[in-house]
Amino acid sequence: MASNEENEPIEGEPVESSSSCKSSTGGENMAGAFVNAFGHALVQTPFDITREVVNGLAGKKVVPKVELVKCPEKQEDVTSAEWQAQKVGSAAGMIGAGMIVGKIITKILIRR
Repeated sequence: MASNEENEPIEGEPVESSSSCKSSTGGENMAGAFVNAFGHALVQTPFDITREVVNGLAGKKVVPKVELVKCPEKQEDVTSAEWQAQKVGSAAGMIGAGMIVGKIITKILIRR
């Protein structure tokens, strides 16, 4: 029979939450907020998810933690234009990432 050590859960890196992003004190413009949130949602988030899946399946750190796009600064004032730009940019980035993943999956399935 297998020992208890083999059945223990794999310890991973803590998942970053939006609270790990620094609070903004203002001064960021709408375009910058949009572009940063868009890039983070389109590039960094899928990379982080893939890294967690690969490391979890391997049972050890195979893919190191890399920051390709910095986390957007958290906007405290929900009525500000920067906050709204971040939310729209993040949504647009997620839609873009979903479209890219959908195309990849479709290409893989059609080849079979």
